[in-house]
Amino acid sequence: MRPDLRAVNGGPSRTPDCEVVRELERAVLSGILIEPARISDARQILEPTDFSIPSHGSIYAALDRVPEISLQSLADELDRSGELERVGGLPAIAELADFEVSGALVAAHAKRVRRHALEREERRLAERAAQGDPDRRRMAEVAEKLDALEAGGLGIRQLGYTGARLEELRQRPQPVSPLPGFFDCEPGLIVASGRPKAGKTTFGACLALPWAKGERPWAGAPVLPGTGVLFLSAEQSAVRVDRLLRRLDHFTERPCLSKWSEQVTIVARDRDLPPTARRMLTLDEDGRALLRSTLMRDADAGQPFGLVILDSLSRLAPPDFDENDAGQVTAYLQGLQEVAEECRAWLLLVHHRGYTADPSRSDAVGAGRGSSAIAAVAPCAWVLDHVPSEPRQRVLKVAGNEILAAEHTFEVASEKSEPGAVLYFRLTDPLGSDAARINDLIGKDEALSQSALAWRVSGDMPSSPKDRPKGNAQQRAKALRERWEAADLIDVWHEGQAIMMRRKS
Repeated sequence: MRPDLRAVNGGPSRTPDCEVVRELERAVLSGILIEPARISDARQILEPTDFSIPSHGSIYAALDRVPEISLQSLADELDRSGELERVGGLPAIAELADFEVSGALVAAHAKRVRRHALEREERRLAERAAQGDPDRRRMAEVAEKLDALEAGGLGIRQLGYTGARLEELRQRPQPVSPLPGFFDCEPGLIVASGRPKAGKTTFGACLALPWAKGERPWAGAPVLPGTGVLFLSAEQSAVRVDRLLRRLDHFTERPCLSKWSEQVTIVARDRDLPPTARRMLTLDEDGRALLRSTLMRDADAGQPFGLVILDSLSRLAPPDFDENDAGQVTAYLQGLQEVAEECRAWLLLVHHRGYTADPSRSDAVGAGRGSSAIAAVAPCAWVLDHVPSEPRQRVLKVAGNEILAAEHTFEVASEKSEPGAVLYFRLTDPLGSDAARINDLIGKDEALSQSALAWRVSGDMPSSPKDRPKGNAQQRAKALRERWEAADLIDVWHEGQAIMMRRKS
C-alpha cells in the first residue's frame, strides 16, 4: 500500500469547506496583483484548471497572458477574450486587489489550492471506481502528484528506503524467471526483432501455448506459469491468430484445444470485435491506459495475465510515431515497460527488421530497424534469424540487463516438411549428442581455421577453395570452438585478427 505522506505532514486529508478553498484561491490572485513578480512562484505549482471557482481560473489564465500585470491590463485582457462579464466585471477584479494578501505567501497558498484540486480529483476517481469503472492509471498519477506536493515537508530519509523500510525491501520474496536465459526475473518489456519470415510471431505463439497450459516450451525447459495470455495483434486478424495457435498446438507437449482456449485471449482485427477492445489496437496514450486498466481489472478478479504478445510495434504504434526518433521511442517503450511493471506481466513486443538490415547490427540489442533505443529501453532484447543453408533452423540471440548474452539454435520443422515451414520451436544443441573432442579434429602441431574445421565436422571437402561450409556444420564448428577455448584452444593471430586455432597441448 502507498505510504500516506499527507498523514506524516499533519493528518489525512478531508473534504475542505468550500469557503476555505474560495478564500485560498482569492489569496493567490490577490498576492499576484499586489506583487506581480510572484506569478513565477504560482506558475511552478498551479494550472488554471486547479481553481475550483471557474472565474478564478479564468483570471489566473489572463494574468499569465498579459505582458505586464496591473488591474487595467487584466481588465483589458478579460474584455478582449470575452470573459470580463463572466468573472463579475470590474468590481470583482477590484475586490481581489482589495483583498491585500502578502505576495510572499503566494507559493504557500498555491500549494494548498493545488492539493485541494488533486484531492477533488482523487474523490472523483474513487467514486468512479466504486461504480465499477476504475481508472487505475489516473489514480496512480494523482497519488504520485499528491506525494510529490507533500514531499516538500519531508527529508530524503522519509522518502527513500533506509532503516526499517530498507529491511522490508530486503524481505520481499525474490522473483524467479519463468524461463531463465530468456525472460528477466522481474516482469518487463521484451523486444523481439527479426527479418520477415523468420518466425517472430510464431515463436511468441509457441511460448503462449505452453504458458497458458502450464507446460514446457521445449525439452529441458521449466514448466511455464499456466496463467492467462493476451495475444494483441494489429498485424493479423483474430481468425488467423486462432488458426496459428490451433496449428501449433498439435506440436506441443500435450495438445489440448479446450485447455488453452480458456486461458488465451485474442484481441485482433475482426468485424465483431467490440469498439472498446478495438481501441487497444492503437497503443497510443489512451490505448496503453486501456490495456493497463483491463489487465489490472482481470488481476483483481483473480484471473491475471502473465504474458502479453504485442504484434507488432509498427502496427500498434500511433500514426505519428517515428521509429527513428530516439526521444519518441524511449517515451513510448517506457510507457509499455510501466504497464508491464504495474500489471506484473511480461510484454513481448514483435518488431520487424528490414530485408537489408545492417550486418553490423546483428546482435540482440542493435538488431532492430529504427532507433537503437527500441531495444535499449527494454530490459531484454531478442533477435531471431535464419540459419544459412539450414531452412529448418532458426537462431535466437538474447541479451538483457540481467540476462547473459547468448545464442540459441532451434529446429522449426522436420526434414520431411516443406522448406520455409515453421511448425514449432525446439531448442537444439548444434553439437548433437556426440560432441567431438579437439584431439579428434585438430592435430598436435596443426593450425586450423574455423571454416576448415566446419568442413572437417561435416565429413566433406570443398570442391573449390571459395566454397563455404554448410550452415549446420558452421554452427557446430562455432559451438565447438566456444566450448574448447576455455581450456584446450589457443588462437593464431594475424594483423589483429584470430585467423586460426590450435591445441594448447
